[in-house]
Amino acid sequence: MDSEKEIPESTLTLPISRIKKIIKMDSDHVSCSDSATYLLGVSTELFVKSFVEVASGNAKIENRKKITYQDFSKVVRTFDNLAFLNDTVPPTIKVRDLIETETAKANQA
Repeated sequence: MDSEKEIPESTLTLPISRIKKIIKMDSDHVSCSDSATYLLGVSTELFVKSFVEVASGNAKIENRKKITYQDFSKVVRTFDNLAFLNDTVPPTIKVRDLIETETAKANQA
């Protein structure tokens, strides 16, 4: 497949050039065809759309019109297929609770 056709970028929200830059940031990167880059962009947009829709559903259940960080965190903790985001989107902890936990740990030691 040496002669790949030009793929229209207009169907993507993410710019192809930005996707290519991100791909090149990987030190193991060798090369990526235009069609693979486009597919990566489409799949990324579909993932983000799905993630936002589920988080939006959580906000609607709680009668809110605004999606919050907690909605995304709840989605990550609820769905096993999003477990890879546990470190990126952890549940929030109040400073007071964190201090109490750390104080209790220090007292036990």
